Parts: sequence; C-alpha cells; structure tokens
Amino acid sequence: MKQTRPRLTGLGFFVPPTIRTNNDPIFAWLHEHANSALFRGFKDRRVLVPGEDMMTMMVPAAQMALADAGLSAGDIDL
Repeated sequence: MKQTRPRLTGLGFFVPPTIRTNNDPIFAWLHEHANSALFRGFKDRRVLVPGEDMMTMMVPAAQMALADAGLSAGDIDL
C-alpha cells in the first residue's frame, strides 16, 4: 500500500461578524488605566458574542477548506 504524505489542499477562514471599534464602551477602562499601545494599529476587532464559541468559527472554516480542496468530510482520514 502506497503511503501518502499529509498536505494542505484547501484553505478556509471565518471571522466573527461582530465588530468592536477602539471607542467601544467596553474598552473605556483600558483607555483610562492601561498602556495606549494596546490600541495602536487596530481600527476594530472581531469578537465573539454570547452564544458563539470557537466551534462557531471552526466549522465554517473547515467547510470552506473542504470545498476549496474539492473534498468532503468523508475524504479525510487521520
């Protein structure tokens, strides 16, 4: 039986749809008490909201990667 090396054949990604900007009230304490360097270079941040978790991002990203590779989940072994 011929062995096949692992390889990447498709890419996928997902980012949460909820965006918080630097002036979002949730960051007020940080603006007042922390180093302002935390906010340099970032205009906004994608964040998870209640009811979302890592699986919320991982499943669509995996589905996109499979589609990009032209594979189905059943084509993946170990």
